[in-house]
Amino acid sequence: MSWYLVKMIFRIICGDGKHTAQFEEQLRLISAASSKEAIAKADALAGKEEETFLNHAQQPVQWKLIAVTDVYSFETGIDGAAVYSKICEEEHPALFIRSAEIRSRDVLNNCVEIIHS
Repeated sequence: MSWYLVKMIFRIICGDGKHTAQFEEQLRLISAASSKEAIAKADALAGKEEETFLNHAQQPVQWKLIAVTDVYSFETGIDGAAVYSKICEEEHPALFIRSAEIRSRDVLNNCVEIIHS
């Protein structure tokens, strides 16, 4: 098993979603046998975390995974730990989501396994 640093992008939806689009970028440490397995594990972790919470105004808040956009081999860490997070508001959410989806597809298709001697 190796460690991977995986970048995940979530969309944050508050209440009925009629607000400026918000996104959160997270970097997670994932223990996996390959970069493709790390992506699958990140997808599974996101599925467990896509719950609805109530904010201070008692409105439901949801985090929905948009894409896994980057995977980096990493030396050590705690499985599934959030290493980095960034929340942003986007005026053009469809463009942001499309860009994340394209990066996700590219990273999955171009995973290169590194073999250590």
